[in-house]
Amino acid sequence: MQLREYRGLVNWPRPGGTFEGSEPLQFDDSKVIVLEVFPVMNQFVTFTGRDIERPNSHPNTYDLETEDEEIAKQLAFWLQQLIGKTLDKFAEFPLDQ
Repeated sequence: MQLREYRGLVNWPRPGGTFEGSEPLQFDDSKVIVLEVFPVMNQFVTFTGRDIERPNSHPNTYDLETEDEEIAKQLAFWLQQLIGKTLDKFAEFPLDQ
């Protein structure tokens, strides 16, 4: 099973912040470089990423919501190993469940 299919995720991370219009920009996971992972807060893994096609743009903050804090800590550890790599590598995280 791949991470995207895991039922312990409440949602797949989307960029947050201020955007023109009502909807945030949609980024292709294969084009988002993970820059920094912040400490887990409750069941949330927060990290920053930048679109590789827009290297001079400001990074976006992403929130990955899980069912509980323990899952969030495990996923944050995995995500930290991917700093400097694209977000699609995170989606490939193998699960035994």
